[in-house]
Amino acid sequence: MEKAKAALKEKHPNASVKVVSVDLTSTAGIASILADKEVAGNLGIVVNNAAQFATGPLLSQDPAALHRQHICNIYAMSLLSVHAKRAFISQGTSSRYGMIQIVSKGSDYPHPHVLHQCSTKRFNDVFSRSLRYTCRKSDDANTTDSLVVKPGLVTTKMANFKSAGFFTDVPENVAGDCLKELGVVRETYGSLLHNLLQLKLAYYPRQYWEWHNAEIG
Repeated sequence: MEKAKAALKEKHPNASVKVVSVDLTSTAGIASILADKEVAGNLGIVVNNAAQFATGPLLSQDPAALHRQHICNIYAMSLLSVHAKRAFISQGTSSRYGMIQIVSKGSDYPHPHVLHQCSTKRFNDVFSRSLRYTCRKSDDANTTDSLVVKPGLVTTKMANFKSAGFFTDVPENVAGDCLKELGVVRETYGSLLHNLLQLKLAYYPRQYWEWHNAEIG
């Protein structure tokens, strides 16, 4: 994160960037961020992207690792969303606020070796969609726009997925498209290429997944 901060400051010298490490499954941890004066008076958009995953057949995985996934992937997203909404209302510095919920293409991808992660991301998907409806319809939260994002593969210097022919995009395009879609009623998964990938995964017939999972073992 410090390297990312340095890169941002180099590209945008006038930007204010702060890196803080807290436990997002702890009410006290989240409250400590929102109590920070630099944060509390300038909070406009919260990006919720807490996630852990472990690979391998579910019944062979470490129960403690499964517990950590469940707490981080489900509890942290719910808790941060509630705290963020309260912080938006209390500061009163803007007419509208935004929450971007990062889910995963895994929520529509029944992969046996990341079964628990895919299952928790399914919860994230339903939670985020319901939150979007709440923010549009509730008098208590109608100043908050909520966006569900299901990112696909992203090409960076470290991971050149374009060479493999996947539906991939660069981070700048994904981030830009997310901000454009915030507050728009229609669904989005991050960028046009990721929309296409998600539609492809969501509408594969059950027989395909049975064949695919048999192939990978």
